[in-house]
Amino acid sequence: MNKKLKKKRFPECNDAYKEALTNKVLDAEVVYEWKNIIQLKLKFRLFIIVPILIGFFGCAFLTRTTPEISIMLVILGILLGSFINFIAYAKRDYLCQITPYGIRRYETEQVPEGFYKVTRGFAYVGIVACVIAVIFVGPMAFVGAGASALMAFQMRHFHKNTEVIVKPFDSNATYEYNSDDNLLEESCLENGVVLYGYVIPEYRINGNENLTALYYFHWISFYCTQKQYPEIHDVITRYITATLEKDEEEEAVTQ
Repeated sequence: MNKKLKKKRFPECNDAYKEALTNKVLDAEVVYEWKNIIQLKLKFRLFIIVPILIGFFGCAFLTRTTPEISIMLVILGILLGSFINFIAYAKRDYLCQITPYGIRRYETEQVPEGFYKVTRGFAYVGIVACVIAVIFVGPMAFVGAGASALMAFQMRHFHKNTEVIVKPFDSNATYEYNSDDNLLEESCLENGVVLYGYVIPEYRINGNENLTALYYFHWISFYCTQKQYPEIHDVITRYITATLEKDEEEEAVTQ
């Protein structure tokens, strides 16, 4: 007699489910932790900053008949570029803690509070400069000045804060090492820090919103160096079932 296999029932990834597991991780004891300094490499920061400077300097060139406006746009562009480099993409203190129920990640910018006060002050100056540019120059400065004003409004609310990211484990699923997270050949971070991750393949089903939500909610990711990773992997696999890529397993055996 053929026995019908019972269809596996997946939990509903609703707000109550997420809140319960998140609180469980936040309240759990720490079994292992490590620290790192995280910062985007200079060439990647320049990839973001240079187009912004070109935009501001371009607007300054278009308004060269009004030197006061041109100078204000150049100064604002330099200030915004400096803000992005030294504050928005500043070094971050990174603390990651493993608990029996998941991991907790804490990220804090290495920026003195005084820099935030100065930035908020310059934001108001930037808003005034953008408005003046539109009034005196006209529509041709509207695009650049309008975008600058929006950025300046956002800069008014910058404060130093610690970002907390919680990723609960799914003890009923089998995780798989996610090679897409690990960019060893070209990491975009300084100091040899790399993003590692584990995902649950059975949740990767197109068209199922609940499984997609479970997939991303239980996606484990963390930053560490290659030297730190083996010990971290050993600790995490005490609480989840995880498989590595075959080539990495073979490499580990030969070492």
